[in-house]
Amino acid sequence: RGVTMNNQLSDVLKIHHHVLNLYPYWSDELIETWQQEIINLLTKLNQPISLENFYQELMRLASFLNDGHTLVYLPQEVKESLYYPPVSLAWVEDELVIISGEQEYEDLFFKPIAWINQQTPEEFLDSIRKYAWPHHANFSLALNSVMSSLLHGNHFKILFQSGEEVNLEFSKQPRIRTSPFPP
Repeated sequence: RGVTMNNQLSDVLKIHHHVLNLYPYWSDELIETWQQEIINLLTKLNQPISLENFYQELMRLASFLNDGHTLVYLPQEVKESLYYPPVSLAWVEDELVIISGEQEYEDLFFKPIAWINQQTPEEFLDSIRKYAWPHHANFSLALNSVMSSLLHGNHFKILFQSGEEVNLEFSKQPRIRTSPFPP
């Protein structure tokens, strides 16, 4: 449906109502944070924001619940605007690494990353945890492969600890990936 400011306000209020009534892990601190974040989001919606930014804000809001069962499903209109990275990232033995990707990037698998888009791996992970499940690094990274272009533009500029640099351009279509792991 076409999203107007009224639709966005209504959606936030519905989410707020459902979460208050269904979410089982409330603490006094969390409910206070949740209420303040709802107010902050409603305040932001006093000005029109794009559909992509609206869903990014909903993902950020859902992350406060710190619950892997709480996800924001993007509408087709937003999915059509996304770009997809040619690789998947994971946190392995305290290092950010590429774990799968297009065949042309296989030689990059499991090389420790020193910088990604001018951020340390820890800063990069923190930046995406704000939109996913904050206490589960690899869940956040897996979700990042779907929402990368919402958060990072259309490429990853990576510097590996070995000194090697690559610029990985995203594409409009998810691509076939290879993995060192059996299916």
